[in-house]
Amino acid sequence: MRLGLVTTEPADNLSPDLQDALADHWQVADAPDPQQIADAVRCLSGPIGLVERLIGALEQLQVPLARYVGRSASRGWTRTPP
Repeated sequence: MRLGLVTTEPADNLSPDLQDALADHWQVADAPDPQQIADAVRCLSGPIGLVERLIGALEQLQVPLARYVGRSASRGWTRTPP
């Protein structure tokens, strides 16, 4: 398993342990923006491969993530049950 992380924080602000655990990191200006989520997933998919799971820790991310998944499903991205 490879772990990619999308945050509004620069990678330098992440703890060294977290940085070591990541395959890649992508910084966005506005995390709840579905287009920025889509861009980040696309950019991370190059270095880490197929993105299979998206997890939003903040409640404010649930709707934007659902919108991204809904749009992506129509283009062939499938959700797998947990």
